[in-house]
Amino acid sequence: MALPSSGPISFADLQAEFGGSNPISLSEFRASRFNSARTSGGPGYQISYVTYNSSNNKLQLSGVDVDFININTDSKLVLLLKDPTGANGWNDGNLYFSSTTTPGNNNLITNGVTNNGAGGNSMMIIDGSDASFTSSTGGLTNGYLKSDSTTASTAVEIQIVTDPGNTATAVDYLYGKARFSFSDVGGFVGGSVNTKITSMSNILDTDNGVIVPNGGSIDFTHVCTALPTIASGGTWHYLYFIVYDATWNSSTKQFTFDNFRNIAWTNNTGYTNGSGTFLNGSNNNATNVANYIATTAGYNVARTPNYLGTTENITLQMTNSGSTLNGTLTNSTGGYILFYKYTMSDATGFPAGSKNRLPSLLWADSSNNFTNSHTALSGGNPTGCFETFNRQNYGFPTWLKITFHYTPVGSGTEVNLGNYNYIFEDGSSQTDALNKIKTDTEAYFHDVLDTGEEYPYLYCDVNADSIDFRYYLPGILRIEPEYFRYGYNQGGTGGVAHTNTAASAIQGHSNYNFATFKSNELSTGANGNQNIKRQTINMSLSQYYNARAELTLGSG
Repeated sequence: MALPSSGPISFADLQAEFGGSNPISLSEFRASRFNSARTSGGPGYQISYVTYNSSNNKLQLSGVDVDFININTDSKLVLLLKDPTGANGWNDGNLYFSSTTTPGNNNLITNGVTNNGAGGNSMMIIDGSDASFTSSTGGLTNGYLKSDSTTASTAVEIQIVTDPGNTATAVDYLYGKARFSFSDVGGFVGGSVNTKITSMSNILDTDNGVIVPNGGSIDFTHVCTALPTIASGGTWHYLYFIVYDATWNSSTKQFTFDNFRNIAWTNNTGYTNGSGTFLNGSNNNATNVANYIATTAGYNVARTPNYLGTTENITLQMTNSGSTLNGTLTNSTGGYILFYKYTMSDATGFPAGSKNRLPSLLWADSSNNFTNSHTALSGGNPTGCFETFNRQNYGFPTWLKITFHYTPVGSGTEVNLGNYNYIFEDGSSQTDALNKIKTDTEAYFHDVLDTGEEYPYLYCDVNADSIDFRYYLPGILRIEPEYFRYGYNQGGTGGVAHTNTAASAIQGHSNYNFATFKSNELSTGANGNQNIKRQTINMSLSQYYNARAELTLGSG
């Protein structure tokens, strides 16, 4: 709980909130933007948006009027001057760091300062460690921050403070924080291209089909109807599948495909009139269609393709239950293969999402021309010869998307900082997944001092089952995680996001549910630790009103 907002505060209150040991002193609890002794201590610099308050001619840092700024000798001050739009827009020409308080471009300090005289959509950096600056534990004035419109009395005094040693009890400045947490400690296991998903699902338009590893198999179901048109004397049938060899790249987490071919099974292996089992006008109904297709491979018998002497180490086994055709495809080729999809050219009357399927049926129509089920027009039979199709599939390394949202202090308006997609290693452990989130996040939100880019810095703390994101500007940080359904969109673009984590079981990962938290306390500058002086002199207990050791996380 934060310290009280008014009334008496004791040394014991500070000690209960921030820790420490006796004898107690105020200097033990001085504020620190950078504290290397604390995991949450932040980067070696402080970042602030600069604005100009025309009502009193004062400069503001992240929306709060300032009279002086303290910089430790082991840190830097990064001043961001955004374009003059929005709540944090810079609106006063140029910013100067000078040896005098006179407004405007004069007496600029160059040593230890980067981009002095910065204008809109840029930044200025003041390095407290520069040898040209003087410092003490109480702070020494080294210059003044001013603009074209500040007055001599409103120029901001810059004090360089010698850090007497970062202690574990130093009062950290508080910043936006959010947490992503897996549901069970140590429970999450990432998706894998070798993990079979036993539940049935449609083939989406974004899916290529089904990728099956060597030695693996998938089941499928097909609801049949009568053939929409059939040769008067009857017809044989041929059941086709499109196959590619698939090569898995463990580094890029992608498959590539080559060696396209068709494989097929037929009920007329002799290719002579009168041979095999055939359908005709008198037995053309849904149950018989399913039965005769199943007979192609034989009941409960796994067979390799038998059309035109095709040789392929892929077997098909089929049965039927009434009009429902049940099949099992097994891959024994020695590598991954892709069973590519057929898409119905006329989806009229088909259930939503059911126009894609693995096999296509070839038969002779009423004009004695062979036609394919996936190209046959409905012709008055709105569902053609196949209705719903479902299949099993194999997984894919888990793809987690996290979108970062931030509400600056005092603005009340949330902005989107961007998002990042984390593709984990195949079958990644929870620990590895969390560490990848940390590594990729801190790389994506570049350190502004390294690149000169105006990306705010995000710092990550990895816990047993969660990761904390800390945003080093005062405000509220919120994250929005989603899993992507990606495994069968190989070589394509994008993916399908699932905000409901239960839908993500298609990835093949387990214990995949998550909880998210955000900071719901740091809504104004006065509610943070920013009013606590950084120097060790002229301090009072009243400066610790509302201060607290850590932010409380709320759901969001």
